[in-house]
Amino acid sequence: MTKIDLEGFEQRLVIKRVAVFCLLFLGLISSAKFLYNHFAVTKAEGEPTIISATTGDADQDGKIDKYTILFSEPMDTSVTSTAGFSVVLSAYGPGAVGTWADNATFILPLNEQSDYDTGADLGLSYSSSSGDMRDVGLAEMRVVTDQNMPEADGAAPVAALTYSTDGGTTWASTAVVNSTNTLRIKATFPEIMCTEACTTSIQIDNNILSWAAGDMTRIDDTHYYYDLDVPNGDVNVATISIDGNDLSSNDVVETPISGATFTIDNTVPVAPTISTVASPVDADSQTITGTAEANSLVTITGGAATATQQLTGGATAYSIVVTLTQDTTNTLSVTATDAAGNVSSAAAATIIETVSVPASDTTPPTVSAGSNMTAYPNSTITQDATVSDATTYAWTKVSGSGDITFGSADAEDTTVKASEAGTYVLRLTASDAAGNAATSDMTFTVYKAGDINNDSKIDNDDFTLLLFNWGAPTNTMADFGLAGKVDNDDFTILMYWWS
Repeated sequence: MTKIDLEGFEQRLVIKRVAVFCLLFLGLISSAKFLYNHFAVTKAEGEPTIISATTGDADQDGKIDKYTILFSEPMDTSVTSTAGFSVVLSAYGPGAVGTWADNATFILPLNEQSDYDTGADLGLSYSSSSGDMRDVGLAEMRVVTDQNMPEADGAAPVAALTYSTDGGTTWASTAVVNSTNTLRIKATFPEIMCTEACTTSIQIDNNILSWAAGDMTRIDDTHYYYDLDVPNGDVNVATISIDGNDLSSNDVVETPISGATFTIDNTVPVAPTISTVASPVDADSQTITGTAEANSLVTITGGAATATQQLTGGATAYSIVVTLTQDTTNTLSVTATDAAGNVSSAAAATIIETVSVPASDTTPPTVSAGSNMTAYPNSTITQDATVSDATTYAWTKVSGSGDITFGSADAEDTTVKASEAGTYVLRLTASDAAGNAATSDMTFTVYKAGDINNDSKIDNDDFTLLLFNWGAPTNTMADFGLAGKVDNDDFTILMYWWS
């Protein structure tokens, strides 16, 4: 019977098991080296690594301008160079020099781009072959590829607003509306917004709309709208705020990046004015001028076609060529429409278009102011003028030291009274229906009371003239008592003045 060497067999079995274990261990080491060489996301003992790289928008203008990079341990903060960092979207930079928020947080500056991009994935990576990032023990950070960079979205989204008054067919960056409008307000975001258990809402100041009433309607991932029934009253600047979150739970910047205000205007413009129009005329058209509310749309109807002019730049004067309907009366209506659509009441003008236009009247009236007159201060005379072919009259003082009172300054004949002695020139102006005018002057001499010979004093000469004209009805200058003749009453009055 053969004897079995059990002890030797057991020894050989142990040796085989140890060999298999060694092979498995060597395989694990080889796999670890493969993963390290191909992905470089782990670090050797003492080497720093990046825990997170979060995009940001420091000035909240809707454009990424930085990364906030959090390291696994305190770093050498004397290293501020951004060498070694790069982004797939190379236009973003980064900038040459960063800053340390603390000894483990590095702010990597980026070049802002023109588009709103708070949700963009820029593809950040780091290479130790060109970078100097190291911890306080001077252990350098290894390569971190863009596929393995722990990036996060930390940039708050900001909305750009546009407006529509036709249900969303046309859009504008500003709006001036009135209570007849439904104003659609659209918010455009640069990234996908949160929709599950989230709302995007709008608030408008001046007690127009509160947050509670302002949940916006989703159009798609980045577009929302709200329809506002415009209230009565005027609000010169209605300011909009937006609330919501993106997929990374970043709060929306409340103030939109554009289109943040609009205007409510329910005040009707005043009616335009119309300058003088020519009528009747034999013409195809006529230029109508006048004034209207600044920046309004001036519309003229009633001619052969509607004519308009949009006033701009604060202008109030309009000048519009109107085509006339031939051989008939054109009754024109002029209105002003403001930016909100409020329409003024109409101003009117009538133009008769005809082939038989009467010849223009250029002949002035004939006018005579009448004879020169004399009187004493505050005594009244009646001036009898002679005028033909006139429709209006105007008496005026041309010269003289005192005040002149006309009984009927707008009549052909009038009474006249002067406040003090002196020589006055009075003028009568007469005008006809065509606007032609003519004038005529007369002299009104006012004597000092009792100074019959008008030598500026009362003396023997005046007494002699009084006696010479005794009983005569003709010398009114000596008829102080206005009795129609020179008599004892005039002698008494003269003696009173002489004294």
